[in-house]
Amino acid sequence: MEIAQDKAGLKQATAKQNVVAAIRFVAYSFIGIGAFFLSFELGGEDTFLVNHIGRFIKTTFQDYLPYAVILIASGAVIQIIRRDPRCFKDSVSIFLSIMKSIGFLMIILVTFEIGPNFLISDAIGQTVLNKVVIAVAITISVAAVFLPFLLDFGLVDFFGVIMRPIMRPIFKCPGLSAVIAVTAYLGNFAVGHIAVDSLYKRGRLSGKEAAIIGTGFCTASLPFLLVIASILDLMDHWIFYFWSSLFITFATTFITIRIWPLSAKKQDSYYHGVEPVFEPEVNQKVIRTAFKVALEVAGKADPLIHRLWFFMRESFHMLGSILCGAMFFASLGLIINNYTDLFAYFGYIFWPFLKILNAPDILVIAKSAATSVFDIVLPAIIGMEGGASLEARYIIATIPVSAIIFLAAFIPCILSTEIPVKLSELLFLWLVRTILTICFATMIAKLYF
Repeated sequence: MEIAQDKAGLKQATAKQNVVAAIRFVAYSFIGIGAFFLSFELGGEDTFLVNHIGRFIKTTFQDYLPYAVILIASGAVIQIIRRDPRCFKDSVSIFLSIMKSIGFLMIILVTFEIGPNFLISDAIGQTVLNKVVIAVAITISVAAVFLPFLLDFGLVDFFGVIMRPIMRPIFKCPGLSAVIAVTAYLGNFAVGHIAVDSLYKRGRLSGKEAAIIGTGFCTASLPFLLVIASILDLMDHWIFYFWSSLFITFATTFITIRIWPLSAKKQDSYYHGVEPVFEPEVNQKVIRTAFKVALEVAGKADPLIHRLWFFMRESFHMLGSILCGAMFFASLGLIINNYTDLFAYFGYIFWPFLKILNAPDILVIAKSAATSVFDIVLPAIIGMEGGASLEARYIIATIPVSAIIFLAAFIPCILSTEIPVKLSELLFLWLVRTILTICFATMIAKLYF
């Protein structure tokens, strides 16, 4: 009798735990989906919750945001002053630490409008501070609040199970990488890097998988696409631009994961001291299995407040470095473009590919492509200044989205995590991805326009 009662009690407790896990999974996932994926109109703007909050912060606290940026960015400088080992572990880290220090000084000079005119002018310093640095600071801060709802309570695991048959053979990544890709595409590449870094440290991703997702899927966010399309006067073709850019990004990643350096990384290298967590194969009852896995994760997850604190802490730890790096490299890119012909000469690397494909406005596209290594918006600015045709403007618009890698924010962001990639590898990937993007975009442009 007692054994039967114990079994009944255990069954009742398990059922109760499943109910609680189901409520956590459904409720938290709904919040995460609503924050990043569901658009609604508010104040004349039709977008998703993270962007609405970001716009509210920018509009309401516009006069105070530069000072908030200084405060956040000072964290990176304090790390350097305290000689944090991560800032001096190799020559690349030392170089980036110097650039971040200069970037922090530039933020102060531009905010208080002191220093040389070429730096603090609207064309360079003010443009970078307001359109790049402040925008990134707001997006990352807001997104970090909602990211746990997507990652920690079963949603990423649910879709991960469903996407396993697709992601593993095509992109050599677990199914959960599909959710990270969409999150980064609609939120911000830095949000994707934070997510990848977290999953890598928890043994959910190998070093190779983290590098593939971090360099292949964490691309320019939807707000940046809107800015690029607006600058290049492509809003009449927005739907085509959005989906074709996404397709080109994935097609480029399909190739880059099969060549050096991503192909050479060890498949079984996991974060030191962490027990790997592998995705089992699922060949039948996929939806039921996905739901079961999601409930297990939701039931075992830490309390929401703990995960929120973790993501906020990790985000602000990275954010200072990102802001300083963005200020330095984006400003440097504009200065080089405005006062030298370096990008015009550098662009000749891409000339043969554009010539073979018979692309229009070859010199303008080539110069724009060369600037994409510095900042994501520079190619669009240069494309409009060069008077590019509609077909050429489309090609220019896809380059920074699919090439992904740039010095103003992406590289400082990914190098501030423990995703196993080097600066030399990132620069090589940028070159290869840019060439592939030019080829794909030119062929698609000729078919559409």
